[in-house]
Amino acid sequence: MTEPDKVRTRPTHNWRIRRFNFYRMHANGTLQ
Repeated sequence: MTEPDKVRTRPTHNWRIRRFNFYRMHANGTLQ
C-alpha cells in the first residue's frame, strides 16, 4: 500500500482514502 500517498491527502483521492479507511475499520471490527 501507499503510506506516503496517504500523508499527502489529495483532494481527488480523499474520498478513496476515506472509503478505504471505512472499509478497513469495518472489516477489522467484524472479521477480526
